[in-house]
Amino acid sequence: MFKHLCKVTEASLGYQDRKILTINVLVSLEQGGCLNIFGNVLDSYDETRKHRVGSAYGCELIRQTLDFFGVSDLHEIKDHYCYVLSEKEYISGSWDVLGIEQLDCSNKKHNQKKLLKSDLEYLINEKS
Repeated sequence: MFKHLCKVTEASLGYQDRKILTINVLVSLEQGGCLNIFGNVLDSYDETRKHRVGSAYGCELIRQTLDFFGVSDLHEIKDHYCYVLSEKEYISGSWDVLGIEQLDCSNKKHNQKKLLKSDLEYLINEKS
């Protein structure tokens, strides 16, 4: 597994034209380039209700992202450094990102060392 040093340049929630809720964490990679490490959809379409609804996956991804960076507001993530984890030596898009890992620091207020996408996959199909 490769670790790619990055700096968060922007973090936000978005509500797109089609009423899709997303989380966006944009980073600048030390190796060059920028990417959205999450860009995940936080809701799903409920066929019974005929509209989009929040999901357990979306809520948990927001919660764990805040916990990982040790902040109480998503906008506070800006300018934080971390490692992007990937199986690839060069990252070409968010599909290459397996998760993120904290830098080794003894005086940090963060609560967890890694946030892996695979740890949240079990929530994707659950209804809220």
